Amino acid sequence: MMTLGLPFSWATVVLVGALLVLLAIVSGRDQRSEAMLRFGASLLLLLPLIGLGVWRSMTPSSQSSASLMIAADGSRSMSVRDVGTDDSLGGPTRAEAASSNWLDGDALERLREAALVEARTLGDGSRRPIALPDRDSSADGLESLLVSDLTRLIDEASASGSSDILVLSDGIDTEGQSFDAPAEVASALGVRVHTVPVGRSLSGGDTAVVLTAMADRLIAGESTSLMAQVRGPDDAPAARLVVRETRYADRSRGAEASERVVFERLVNFDQPDRRRIEIPIRPSPDREDGTVGGLELFEYTARLEPMDGEQRTDNNEARAIVRLTDAPIRVLVIEGEPYWDTRFLVAALRLDEDLELVTAQAVGQNRLLVRWMPAGPVQLDPETRLIDLIGESDIVILGRGVDRLIVQADAERLRDFVVERGGGLVMLRGRPTTHPGLAPIFDGLAPVDWADRTLIEQSRASLTEAGRASGLFEPRDLAEDEFRTEFDLDTGTIVSTLPDLASVTQVERERSLSVVLLRRQEDASALIVHSRTGSGRVLAVLGEGLWRWAIRPPDAFASADAEAVYSALWRRTTRWLVGREAFLPGEDLSVRLTTRTIRPGDLARIEIRARSGDAEDTRTPTLTVYGPGNTAQIIEARSVTDEPSARIGFGERGWSSVFEPDTPGVYRIVASWADGDGAGQEGFDLLVVQEDRGELRDVSTRRAELEAISEATGGLVLPLAPSNADIERLLDLVRGEIDEGAPEPARRFEPIWDSPGIFLILAFVLILAWWLNRRWSDA
Repeated sequence: MMTLGLPFSWATVVLVGALLVLLAIVSGRDQRSEAMLRFGASLLLLLPLIGLGVWRSMTPSSQSSASLMIAADGSRSMSVRDVGTDDSLGGPTRAEAASSNWLDGDALERLREAALVEARTLGDGSRRPIALPDRDSSADGLESLLVSDLTRLIDEASASGSSDILVLSDGIDTEGQSFDAPAEVASALGVRVHTVPVGRSLSGGDTAVVLTAMADRLIAGESTSLMAQVRGPDDAPAARLVVRETRYADRSRGAEASERVVFERLVNFDQPDRRRIEIPIRPSPDREDGTVGGLELFEYTARLEPMDGEQRTDNNEARAIVRLTDAPIRVLVIEGEPYWDTRFLVAALRLDEDLELVTAQAVGQNRLLVRWMPAGPVQLDPETRLIDLIGESDIVILGRGVDRLIVQADAERLRDFVVERGGGLVMLRGRPTTHPGLAPIFDGLAPVDWADRTLIEQSRASLTEAGRASGLFEPRDLAEDEFRTEFDLDTGTIVSTLPDLASVTQVERERSLSVVLLRRQEDASALIVHSRTGSGRVLAVLGEGLWRWAIRPPDAFASADAEAVYSALWRRTTRWLVGREAFLPGEDLSVRLTTRTIRPGDLARIEIRARSGDAEDTRTPTLTVYGPGNTAQIIEARSVTDEPSARIGFGERGWSSVFEPDTPGVYRIVASWADGDGAGQEGFDLLVVQEDRGELRDVSTRRAELEAISEATGGLVLPLAPSNADIERLLDLVRGEIDEGAPEPARRFEPIWDSPGIFLILAFVLILAWWLNRRWSDA
């Protein structure tokens, strides 16, 4: 239904009328008809432009018979068993009670006799049809998308001609959306929403805790933080939060080596700013047996003391997993022409006991290979190939004159090392080489486009916001300070007053995905810049003379903060550059889970990677899952080495598998195989299975919200167990025999200035005016 409407004031009409009279007077008696015709055309053009339109009623189209759409909430919160006859929990679930009372038996038969009944699932995001009466009363949706689902369902009901929706739900929406939106849509479309609130408003509320590790893959000596989020009503009493650390040793496949408390605090729920707690941690490797190089897993368990009478206590415990490697980081330094920056860098790296350093230097016409261990240098075999050392490294540092040592095959291997395997690369003196065979390879990895010359000028550094956020330049040593230490001078001030750099390599431009950590104070050009290249990271130092930072300038600071900047920079940089996508240092067989925490019944997706220098190696690892109670289950692993989507690096092979746990607890995923000499290799990870669904954190029925949407749309609030009178009252509304105060169907104004009919009429009038004007002129 539509009616014409003019959304402008009468003043506009008076103005148009005055214009008509003026034109009629000016045109004269003989030309009055022509003027009136022209005015009519102008008025026809003017009215649509100033808002002529039609009012359309948004009432859904009528049907030959009454229709009712039933929406049954299928989200997880409907699995709560609180529909008993007494105050105790138990009995049928909310979904079972709603289904048995409304989707089966006499109630459904009476509704189907008087109306066309269609049922849909609501709240789980699917809105799938329900076969009646063979309905599915389970409730296993991953979340409660009740408001968004209901809004879309109202549109569907209106389009199909149904003016009534019966909602069977507890009203829980995990996104926290208000029911105002579906109420407005239903009112506009003339759709009544009837509700049946299911479940009880459980007294006392509920408290819960969620635990997340900010970094879950660490190298020995690194620290990270756990983020604990506690939830609960504001009037809940203070509760104690305790976080424990449990170490799982790789050699015993998950046996608990030790347990200790790392955090304990009393949480007050009436202080919202204290509900998010940062807990600094530093997992320590187990070196009591004298071995170094093992992989360990640490489980952190947060336990929040439950309130008295709390309905659910399983969400008062949460877990997070952190993976730690105690293997040394393998660093390869390649230098063709000795200079000060490389000398000071090697000296700083030699002091780091967690590194295994190999230096390749050109001495005359020969190549010198030295492995620096904590005990001192060890001469390597002169026949050792550089290409093999690149494949065995975690980080490669390029110094001056590298084209004296590197051939094209080495450069191509280095490119694969960064892009495919996720290795770290440092360009210590700007552009590594201009050799025509090597430069294109290295330039493709660089985070900048190089210029043709080096700017010989002393430069003072300025820390960027990205550099400050990286934490690489803070004057502290991770081996000395347990956690972050506050200094009298901030990091930016310390860096800006360090000694000048001797010279700077000019660049044409910084590439789009590069991040500048340090800039020149003089012209803001880049001094240290990095980028993600493929799976790895590339760091380019564009200024020579960084070694001066290792010498503390006299009277520069009141404390010794500046003295630690250089060593701390490279200690942190080596850990920051290590690729962690596939392998941690020391790993040759790795197990990765796409997610560390899942719910019972969800699929855990497992990825296995192995790297071996033997191209003929055809072994397949054995994949074993150790569940709660140390039960073991062997599952099949499928090879994905030849699949393009698997992103297998050079010298690597890959497998994948899935596992569906149904019992909450901690599962240990172990991949193993035997080497040719009989020794074994293992890769492992931990999987946490726990119920942590958002709609189960607070399972109190939102009765007030459901009643409000029914009132706003003219619908009924019906009991869970309907009487004959309740059903008849609903049917009377559906058949339109009574009016319970439903809102008048809304009308929508639609402008018609762009209507094809208006343009056709306007064209006809203008052509007619032109034809009459020609005819009158000829006469």
